[in-house]
Amino acid sequence: MKKYLLLILIISIYSCSEPCLDLANKICDCEPTADRRNTCKSIFIKNNPISISDDEQNRCESLLKTCSCSQLDAGNYSACGLSKSPSEFYK
Repeated sequence: MKKYLLLILIISIYSCSEPCLDLANKICDCEPTADRRNTCKSIFIKNNPISISDDEQNRCESLLKTCSCSQLDAGNYSACGLSKSPSEFYK
């Protein structure tokens, strides 16, 4: 559940923090089709929080170093701070 909340947080930060925005875009850009990328990004916008702590921003910055499409394709979702495939969160 904690990792699910982290995903929600990351998704929610779409327009508030550069590291978290970059991470959100990186995750969404791994989706295989334009429709799925757009759906992913629209979820980020809808769940935008008011503020982000420095710890959360630092966590996103750290995840940017390990997160990649190849990690997600290999099922290593934790490299991007996720507990499951990004597309499973908006089915």
